[in-house]
Amino acid sequence: MSTAQNQFLKKSAVTAIMFVSAIAVGAFSQSLDTAKVPVKVNVSATVSIQPPDGSGGVGGARTLTTKLTDTLIIRLPKTSSISYWTHGQAGVPAMIKSSAGKVSLNLPAASYKSAEVSLYTVNGKRVMSEKVTASSAVNNISHPNIAAGAYVLSVKGIDGGSFTARHAHGGGSLNVSVTFGGENAASADRLKKEVNSLDAASWTIKATATGYDTVSYEFTPVKGMNQLQNITLTPKSTASGGIGCSRDGLTAAVDAYLAALQAGNHNLMPLAPNAKYIENDNSAKQTYSGGKTTYDKAVPFGEGLWKTPLKPDFHRNLIDVQECATFTEIIIADTARGKNPKQYVLGARLKVTGDKISEVSLVVTQSGDWGFNAKTYLNASSSRKEDSVWAKPGYIEREELRAAAYAYFAYFGDKTVDVPWGIPCTRVEGGMSTGDTPTSTCNVGVPDVQISPSGITYLADVDYGMAVLFLYFGGADTHMFKMLPSPTRYRYIHTLTAMKQSDYQPPR
Repeated sequence: MSTAQNQFLKKSAVTAIMFVSAIAVGAFSQSLDTAKVPVKVNVSATVSIQPPDGSGGVGGARTLTTKLTDTLIIRLPKTSSISYWTHGQAGVPAMIKSSAGKVSLNLPAASYKSAEVSLYTVNGKRVMSEKVTASSAVNNISHPNIAAGAYVLSVKGIDGGSFTARHAHGGGSLNVSVTFGGENAASADRLKKEVNSLDAASWTIKATATGYDTVSYEFTPVKGMNQLQNITLTPKSTASGGIGCSRDGLTAAVDAYLAALQAGNHNLMPLAPNAKYIENDNSAKQTYSGGKTTYDKAVPFGEGLWKTPLKPDFHRNLIDVQECATFTEIIIADTARGKNPKQYVLGARLKVTGDKISEVSLVVTQSGDWGFNAKTYLNASSSRKEDSVWAKPGYIEREELRAAAYAYFAYFGDKTVDVPWGIPCTRVEGGMSTGDTPTSTCNVGVPDVQISPSGITYLADVDYGMAVLFLYFGGADTHMFKMLPSPTRYRYIHTLTAMKQSDYQPPR
């Protein structure tokens, strides 16, 4: 064989190996087998793997926690191994057929009267090789145990004929049968491919997370353990319709915060250079007999709740375009499976400056706080339908929303104050509820103690008739009001108080 021919054959094999390396490695088993696909995502996400349409395979899905690896367990459908033409020398006819664990080659005797048949891994390691000759009626090459995966089948004839083919093997024994025939095989039979419904399609891995662009790609699983799928999700672009003081812009800010909370990574938010982070701000402490202040205000980003990725079960937004700020009620009822799940109900206030979040302030309530019960709070809050009811056309002015919310606290010490009680109206405090029936009222159990409203601050959502007040009420506190128009009246009042129930002392 000439030097040029020798170089050509080497180049052919290398080209085939490189080609197969660029294809998703894998093969389907010979019966209904199990494949394990380990997956790791940079944020908490839902990851699924689905089979090609009509394949009969059974896919799987997992919800993954940040920085942990989980495994998708899938069942593979029955199918034959598949082989097809990858690279070869023009004008050299050959036939190749494949079934489960068996490959049949028919080589033209004139071009391949003596040849070497080899099997390589996609990394170039030879796992099987043998010489065959036309003088033998049948040449059988076998190996009792070939791992499942994709391989390169290489045939090199001493007279210049050569070709390579990709072979997907389902694992176990492999037998290659070589026969020799004439040069006039019909072109349709040359390098014939045995195909099935899975040949032209792969399984699909999909990863989704709130506030992140979805990642979806094709993957060919193999029987047993597969290669780790390391997936990186990136925050959704805010280049158009991004963060700002419009309703959409402020909603984008909330989405960015929720995605960062779920990842446990504040760096995923577009923060202003001097952004502040506050948990349980008691700076609005009122004159109040009883209660203890045991909460810290200043918390660096990365500390406090940021240490643990938290996945909300439900949230609702109040958007104040005039103040360029938001308030979000966030309920985390079961973020960890087991006997002691981490549970919180949060009141998150965001301030936006330009296209950046300049402040995140949280009221953090948890086990032991006033009336706390995350699951009953979730049931009560998630059932609300009035969030979809705009205040228009019975429009409620901003100052009317403010006055109605302030009247609630003025009523504590002065029962002559005109308060827009509505029926039905439901009040939820930490998880305790006054009920939600056609005759329910929020005017029940209201304390008889003077609360000065001077220290209260508020946000208002005029589009949806909502207001939220921030104050000290034995601890950092929020009161969120939903009001219905014509006439203005309370529909529900949700309250969060970061005060340990054991610290409460009734006012004297």
